[in-house]
Amino acid sequence: MYGKNKAIQEKFDSGELIEATVLQKVKGGFITDIGDKTEIRAFLPASQLDIRPQSDLDKFVGQKLEVRIIKFTNRDIVVSRRVLLEEQRETLKKETLAKLEEGMEIQGKVVNIINQGAFIDLGGLEGFIPISEISWGRINHPSDIISADEEINTKIISIKNEEKVTLSLKAVTPDPWDSVNQRYQSGNKVEGKVASLMDFGAFIQLEPGIEGLVHVSEITWTKSFRHPKEVIEKGEKVEVRVLEISRENRRISLGLKQVEEDPWPELVKYFETGKKIKGEIIRVLDKGIIVKLDKDVEGIIPFGLHSKKDRKLIGGNYTVGASIEALVMEVKPEEKKVVLFIDELGVPKKKKTSKNPVKEYLKNQEGPATERINIPEELRELGKQNTE
Repeated sequence: MYGKNKAIQEKFDSGELIEATVLQKVKGGFITDIGDKTEIRAFLPASQLDIRPQSDLDKFVGQKLEVRIIKFTNRDIVVSRRVLLEEQRETLKKETLAKLEEGMEIQGKVVNIINQGAFIDLGGLEGFIPISEISWGRINHPSDIISADEEINTKIISIKNEEKVTLSLKAVTPDPWDSVNQRYQSGNKVEGKVASLMDFGAFIQLEPGIEGLVHVSEITWTKSFRHPKEVIEKGEKVEVRVLEISRENRRISLGLKQVEEDPWPELVKYFETGKKIKGEIIRVLDKGIIVKLDKDVEGIIPFGLHSKKDRKLIGGNYTVGASIEALVMEVKPEEKKVVLFIDELGVPKKKKTSKNPVKEYLKNQEGPATERINIPEELRELGKQNTE
């Protein structure tokens, strides 16, 4: 069919560029006309249209494209635009590489965005911006900051093997840590957003690129918890106090509880030793019974000198949610703890003398159920043993 067309054969042999008019889109590509005066049909595969896959093929119908014949037989003519673009790109790539230097700023076009970062067309050569180099602040995905086909200014941070170019977008903007001391001072109250929650504390974003840590010990004055998520939520806006700033180490220590007055000086007076109080059992642990008291405070009724076997048996007698009455033995502000005592958990049988000394002392106090009983130091020590 095409075997006698010497002009086409010559153009195929020489690799000459020819003009192709896209007639229609078909399965797998396009039908084009490469004839000068008479129509000569050739197939342009979609894979040979461009260097990158094109999502909208319809827009090419009716266009005139520069192509090269890559297959010529009696039955078929196949053309490619991609081979031309690749050659042009290779030439441009060499020119671009000759000008590139580490540390220089360069403009490019965002051509592809992935979870790990973004590829930037620098002119015949692609550079890569890792997600960590896109913003000084925490981002979930590169598309939070940049968009496909966007022209952006970047800085070259490394060139390896003459082709692998690593770029930084954040490097062309000021590092917020350089001036952190101008905006934050120890003792100041500031607002932020909970960026992440860890076992050891909460990271608070004060501004893009500046995060501080609220250690678990600085979250609340009174409430005990296993994980910060029991007290605050990710994404929540909070007010914190700046405790310490280290620009050199890029660290800010924050306090959540310090935005309020320390309640423990008053709590020590409220939960005075010998005071009878009521509370709700919220946990039964190996070391004792945890009780929710007034003022958002937790108390512990220690199992004391009881054996591990006895502790399990004793613990089974107490139900979470039940009300319980106890006596204050000691207040430990540094541990956010009020140590309590009840008769049933006095000295264990195998440790007892004929009588329980704490219980006997309480029985001998004058009057009926008083609000407060003076307890000698030696009996307090006996009643609060093994609270750890």
